[in-house]
Amino acid sequence: MVVMKNDLTNLPEFMMPLVTAEAVTWSIATFGAIAEFSRAPGEAGHITSGDGQVKITTPRGALRFRYPPPAKIIAYEGLSKNPRLWSQGISICLPEQAACMNGARTL
Repeated sequence: MVVMKNDLTNLPEFMMPLVTAEAVTWSIATFGAIAEFSRAPGEAGHITSGDGQVKITTPRGALRFRYPPPAKIIAYEGLSKNPRLWSQGISICLPEQAACMNGARTL
């Protein structure tokens, strides 16, 4: 179980427990593309951070986050197929000028 602080203003501090948790699955999407990253129980992960980013590498894949300074975290919950469960997620949002699609070179 990942326990988060109430202060969600520091993106690297918020993301590190999630990146290191084996039970967290990442689904990252943009128009026309989707990527997923997860770790199997006990699967080794090499984690590095610094220079405004955090990376995790496993034998099956890798995930890297860069932290643009104006990024904001928005948490949400959604309905599940199972009426007793909820899905939970976060969106990492940028101001309009920083989020221009034609400037993006990676997903």
